[in-house]
Amino acid sequence: MKQICELSRATGGTRKPVSAATSGSEGAAGGGPSRVQRAGTDDGTDRDPRVASATSVGGGQIPPLKTGRTYIWMGVLALTVTASCTNKDRPRDREISAPLDSSYIGRLATVQVTEAIIGPGKSGGTQWDGVGQVSPILLSSLDRALVGPDPVGDVLTALSRHSASLGKPDPYGTVQLTAFGIVTDRVPLATVEDAIPDTFVPSWPYRWRYTNVPIDSDVRITVDLLDRDLMSDDAIGVAEIVPSDLVQALRSRGTFQVQVDGQTEGQLLFVGIDAAEQK
Repeated sequence: MKQICELSRATGGTRKPVSAATSGSEGAAGGGPSRVQRAGTDDGTDRDPRVASATSVGGGQIPPLKTGRTYIWMGVLALTVTASCTNKDRPRDREISAPLDSSYIGRLATVQVTEAIIGPGKSGGTQWDGVGQVSPILLSSLDRALVGPDPVGDVLTALSRHSASLGKPDPYGTVQLTAFGIVTDRVPLATVEDAIPDTFVPSWPYRWRYTNVPIDSDVRITVDLLDRDLMSDDAIGVAEIVPSDLVQALRSRGTFQVQVDGQTEGQLLFVGIDAAEQK
């Protein structure tokens, strides 16, 4: 794949995907239109001018396009490679320093919002996709799980048992931190283009790492999730992570699931965070 990604970059694939049909088609990755002008050749075939000559990749030679059929296959390859290389190369973990106050003498931590567990449907009982209703048996199971000794494990078990019959959401959303009365920029956990398809348990592609988080202050981390739909996107829920949640996350090993179903009418059940104290 490394060599294929090098080929994609050599032909401009990570910037403008080669269209396999017409020069005005939409690119498969990046969400924007890509336009490739074809260059006429002496043998009467069309070629992409960016790959009209042989390209060396890993010591081998990629021959120039010779036929219209080859042009189509190379176009399909470029679309596939573009998606793979773009996703691989996209920066995922980024840092944001929380606002500081010179009078603060408490602990500082690093915090990331990494995942979520979403309920089986909207607050009215309808499924995220389609017009069906969520099974009352599942809803009762979730109610018991959320107040039981192992809410995360029992919720995941209940969802998995009914997963095949449920229309799942395509979640995306944002996160925002507030400290000392200063609100930081809202940043994506996943953009609408990066919405995670058909899942109750998204793991976010953009994991913003908040540093210098003053956990002994009135700090707030706000998570806002939506479900991408064809007509209009549905709100999944807005949840706040508070200092007591951050303290519990520091004591846990691995990802800590903050229970937030009471803030979102049962639509968003848990927000997964990682936290570590800064020394």
